[in-house]
Amino acid sequence: EAIGAWNPLLPKDGERVKVAADRVRFSRADASTLRPPFDAPAMIVANPPYGERIALRADQAGDMDLAPFGRCLKEHFGGWTVCLLTSDRELPRTLGMKERRKTPLFNGPIECRLFRFEEFGRAAAGIQ
Repeated sequence: EAIGAWNPLLPKDGERVKVAADRVRFSRADASTLRPPFDAPAMIVANPPYGERIALRADQAGDMDLAPFGRCLKEHFGGWTVCLLTSDRELPRTLGMKERRKTPLFNGPIECRLFRFEEFGRAAAGIQ
């Protein structure tokens, strides 16, 4: 599985752009209050802030607690795949989850990890 080997959003192929736009949803929300937008499991891909590339203001420090996001994923997104890109190697522990895979890569000059989480939480176990 090669990351970046094929990009379905290349502008030279307008039809792929249209298909991808019909299937991909982009949104901004409080991550601790997310709920699945549809019944079938799907994928969440995010690059949570980690304060290296963009300086965080002092009043944003409290916003960096990702534990509520981890609880939300475990409670409501069982069966989904979640991929998070971050330089914070402690992110899985912060979320209270075990990554299935971690892939080292760079976000510009910043060494990061793409953490992949699958099949977690009460919903994945069939508990409602």
